[in-house]
Amino acid sequence: MEKLQRPGCQVAYSYHPAQAEGAESTQGAEVARTVVLLHSQGLSSKMWEPQLPVLTDWGVLRMDIRGHGKSQPCEGFSVAEAAEDLCAVLEAQGITKPVLVGIALGGLVVQEYALRHGGAAGYMVVGALPMFLPRYSALELRGLRFSVTSTKALPWEMIKDNIATASTATRESRKAVKAMLNGMAKDGFMRISGEMLSCIRPEPLTFDAPILAACGMQDTVGTTLRHMRDWEKGYPGVMTPIIPGASQAANLDNPGYFNRILLAFLDKCK
Repeated sequence: MEKLQRPGCQVAYSYHPAQAEGAESTQGAEVARTVVLLHSQGLSSKMWEPQLPVLTDWGVLRMDIRGHGKSQPCEGFSVAEAAEDLCAVLEAQGITKPVLVGIALGGLVVQEYALRHGGAAGYMVVGALPMFLPRYSALELRGLRFSVTSTKALPWEMIKDNIATASTATRESRKAVKAMLNGMAKDGFMRISGEMLSCIRPEPLTFDAPILAACGMQDTVGTTLRHMRDWEKGYPGVMTPIIPGASQAANLDNPGYFNRILLAFLDKCK
């Protein structure tokens, strides 16, 4: 992986141009057909391995969000900083108009990037709240904050087991998630958990490209599934598929279904 020095962190990422036979060979064409994959909290860019075989005719950029994977150690974290990290990585690679795809935390980064910069060819958010819509009661927000506070008191091994169980629907996915969580320390995970809540705020956002908001049918992490209709109310024209047999880590739980949705969306964004 390459690394880019950012404030308080060296951000790690990998970029692989399109490799399919007949794919455009000029750099300009490659970067214009790039999909950016952003992982969920506590995991890393390894999360996206089930998608790589179907993306050979696209350039693929995977970034370890600051504080995760090889983007450790990290002095600070916020979703806004992660969005700026992404902007800097795209500029360093000369990539314009990528399609941004994010799961959970990655989906929050996608939304923050859309607000701050825009200009992407498409935005795909999976297992994440529409964080800029005024749809959250004070009681719901207090409940989310309490869940973070109460989790801090648990042993790290128990937290990892709970996350792996709640965010997945299959044994294989659970094993993969737990392995990635093992690469993170409790203090860093809990700090990021608190900062993720602080990014939920009302903001006037109009997406400037196609948007898809998906969720696993068995997603019980937070209140994401409950707010799927809010995507439709707040952003007319958004596509909102529900992925069967999947929890938050939908790309791991049901990769075949997920990949079909992803490829159809990428085709729409060309």
